[in-house]
Amino acid sequence: MREHHFNRTKISRISSFKAYQWLERLTMDAQSNVRYPMPVSEYYYRNTSHRQYLSKWLESVIVAVLKSHGADPHKAPDRGRRVDKTQVVSDVVGFQKQIGSVIWAKDSRVKVGRADITCFFNGVNGIGMYNLEVKVGKDRPSKLQLAEKLRAESNGEFWFWVKTLDDFLYICNVKHFEKRHN
Repeated sequence: MREHHFNRTKISRISSFKAYQWLERLTMDAQSNVRYPMPVSEYYYRNTSHRQYLSKWLESVIVAVLKSHGADPHKAPDRGRRVDKTQVVSDVVGFQKQIGSVIWAKDSRVKVGRADITCFFNGVNGIGMYNLEVKVGKDRPSKLQLAEKLRAESNGEFWFWVKTLDDFLYICNVKHFEKRHN
């Protein structure tokens, strides 16, 4: 991939060209037996029109990279379940109309303030429970997330704010990863 094309993509806001090239090599290695491998921008989260595209893409990359290196990451459920409250009603003339809307009901597994990804992992700071919270652009932590961070750190867990792919690779000691894939 040429750097000129990379600079015109949304992903360039959350990744350096060097980190993107590293991810490209990792992705191509994962698809080595596929005749027409998918590019990095389509291999991970694809819905580019979604308002949270960059954070969802970064989360999917983090989960995939951790899994490819033997870790077992757990992505927190971030919303509830879809409940369709729509009905089709007929008026006196016989015309049908749809009324109501779709709502989201809170899932009991959703814990407010929890990190986006939790994982036991051997990283720069040693073996331990890692909490990775993805914050992209102007996104800021809530008071509940700050309280959860304090709780996690008081229990000896690691808590990291991941703003870019480079941040994540630094946390996971990218030098170890580069030796494995070069």
